[in-house]
Amino acid sequence: MHKTLGQGVGEIVHMTDQTAGDFMRDFRLRAKQQNAAFEVRDHPKSGGRFGRLETGVLRYGDENAQTVIFLTSGVHGAEQAAGSWCQFDLMDQGALDDLPNGIAVVLIHAINPWGAAAGRRYSEENVDLCRNFMTFGQAVPDPLDSYNALQPLFDAAPADAKDADAELAKFAAEHGVPAYYAAVMSGQYRDPDGIGFGGHGPTWARRTIEDIMLGHASNAKRIYALDYHTGVGPYAYGSIIGMQTGARLKRARQVFGDWVLSPRENPPAGFIDVTGHTTDGYEALFPAADVVAGVLEVGTFQQDVFIRRLLAEHRLTRAHGGESDHPDLACARRDLVSFFVPDDAHWRAYLRHRGAQAFAQILEDATREQD
Repeated sequence: MHKTLGQGVGEIVHMTDQTAGDFMRDFRLRAKQQNAAFEVRDHPKSGGRFGRLETGVLRYGDENAQTVIFLTSGVHGAEQAAGSWCQFDLMDQGALDDLPNGIAVVLIHAINPWGAAAGRRYSEENVDLCRNFMTFGQAVPDPLDSYNALQPLFDAAPADAKDADAELAKFAAEHGVPAYYAAVMSGQYRDPDGIGFGGHGPTWARRTIEDIMLGHASNAKRIYALDYHTGVGPYAYGSIIGMQTGARLKRARQVFGDWVLSPRENPPAGFIDVTGHTTDGYEALFPAADVVAGVLEVGTFQQDVFIRRLLAEHRLTRAHGGESDHPDLACARRDLVSFFVPDDAHWRAYLRHRGAQAFAQILEDATREQD
């Protein structure tokens, strides 16, 4: 059953089988009813296999604001639904109306629209956007030795997946699950068809978000940037992840609380450091501003479930192509999306609650800094 429209935009009922196109249309529908400046960035593959692909941008508040808050959905395409719900909820509840003077809020909806439409974590370039914010042209890190050793197993043909997974299970048993998780997820810049690829240069999504941010905040003194993510941490529990260290991490904790988790300082179990993260990119984009970047992660299922589904989708994509409609690939992508967005009304209610809470924390800090 697809969504139905009630009398008002706020009465849209979100069902689990909504497509990325449904969310894009919902964003456009809401945007028309908002007292905010709206723009669309068309994706270069718009109109192809997955239909219309676009990134929507909606700005609220002071045109000359010195404080700009960016809220971004869909950095990982398969997580798009969750980020859309958080953004829609703020719009529907009026949380973005009547902002204090000097403050603007910019919603960036579906920054990775191809990944959202395909049901992939990655972009059309097979790039993990949270590994792409590197200074290309300079040396990039080599893949972990564990990645090099396990790559043939990651890339196994679907027919060989069972034997490959047995070998991967042996590695995890011998070296520990965290080492196995790091091998899969840390990122690599060598193989454009491999898992966890960070790119050989800036992707369309990275170039687009940087252009949007600079267009809305090039002269701002204070920048807040929150990306909506799911899949890491306990089920239906929202963690704020801070990829900073030192004074910048302390500043993030002033905004979100002392419980902000840092993979780069005393990393908790299940959280790993990565290169080329969006946080690094946002900070580099605004070197003269006070930048507070965070990731809202709402947990779903266990890591081993995620790795199994990620590898299955990766192998089938290698076998059939990124835009294939092969039924096995379609099934694997549905499984991957369902990992990130559980079919659970209580989980979704908590997600919206935590999204609203994180925004309230940002707005409270931004208002205090204005005084």
